[in-house]
Amino acid sequence: GSTGISFEYTAKKWLESRGYYVKRSFASHGPHDLLAIKPSHIEGLSEVLLIQCKRAKILPKVSEKEHKGLI
Repeated sequence: GSTGISFEYTAKKWLESRGYYVKRSFASHGPHDLLAIKPSHIEGLSEVLLIQCKRAKILPKVSEKEHKGLI
């Protein structure tokens, strides 16, 4: 719904403010909602993130290892 789209745009703006180029998937029917790419200062390397946006009133419990992978 529109709340999910709003959340995706919020995430997009947050990533862009941190130097990522972000492309939102049209209608979010694919495996990810956002594609974020951040160029590296090392030639030929970039950081690429495929992001599935989810909103929840209560955050799930995650392990320390999983937490390090969260943005």
